[in-house]
Amino acid sequence: MFGGRIFRQPESCCDSPRSRKNGIWHDKSLEDLGDTYGNFGCAFSELFSAGNYSVVKAVRQYLCGLMQAEKRNMERMAEAVPDSDDQVLQKFLEQSSWGYRAVMDRVAKNADELLGGKVCTRPYIGEAAFQKKRKHLVGVARQCNGCLRKPENCQVGVFGALGRGDRVSLSDAQLYLPKKWTGAPRRCERADVPRAEQIHRTRLHSAQEIIRRARQSAVRFE
Repeated sequence: MFGGRIFRQPESCCDSPRSRKNGIWHDKSLEDLGDTYGNFGCAFSELFSAGNYSVVKAVRQYLCGLMQAEKRNMERMAEAVPDSDDQVLQKFLEQSSWGYRAVMDRVAKNADELLGGKVCTRPYIGEAAFQKKRKHLVGVARQCNGCLRKPENCQVGVFGALGRGDRVSLSDAQLYLPKKWTGAPRRCERADVPRAEQIHRTRLHSAQEIIRRARQSAVRFE
């Protein structure tokens, strides 16, 4: 599942080609899935453009790199995606001025269109840690890595999802900033953390904010 798109395995080898179940394609060929995913960024194009400035091409290359590269670092992703450049991809993530909140709001809307308003549709909250070596990256600190069950230098994110039965889609995400960051304004400024975000929030608080934003955005769940 990616930004409100859900891809499923066929339920039976007897299913007719390109059949639908509950409005969702569930037996696309691998080629069709590749085309769908390759064009996925187009639905978000206006969120990554401002006047003559656009990072849409980098967005599409980055999304393809996430799927095609065995390791999710810029160098390996650039090797896997034709005509891409690791420095361009890095600049897209660290320096371009697109707004993540608008992107996540669109993701939540897409998830709601697919899953919202139905019986047993529920919100799910979880956290994930990502091991990092570069301490200057936003939020990186020695903290509990739940995946490894021990303290590590890592980033921690709190994630929201909308789910119904065996279908689930990401709906929101928020980076956890430890006190080591929020208590160091200069460090936050060097990393371009917006002032409004230089506030320490517990992971529980972040989870509550995710639910609050979902309700404000009219995401439908029980």
